[in-house]
Amino acid sequence: NFSTAMYTTEAQKIIASHDKSEPLFLYLAFQAVHAGNGEDPLQVPQKYIDRFTHKIKDVKRRIFAGMVSALDDSVGLVVETLKESGMMDNTIIVFTTDNG
Repeated sequence: NFSTAMYTTEAQKIIASHDKSEPLFLYLAFQAVHAGNGEDPLQVPQKYIDRFTHKIKDVKRRIFAGMVSALDDSVGLVVETLKESGMMDNTIIVFTTDNG
């Protein structure tokens, strides 16, 4: 259960089931890319880490790159869902961060 994927799935459901004749405000606050608990602060499904096995030697940097990649995939899925739902042409997407 990776929160980035869970949030994406829920956002896709909301977009797909939304009455297109009504406006939609969707605030999607991904937790990525943040460090987690003290014992194991960087977490992402292995398939994302594997994308960088031959490109990044440092394990922590590889995990971090996987976290960014997972977030990128999720944003792409939300955009694709907006397109499929016919909502993309009337959508504003704002990216912001709390990481300084």
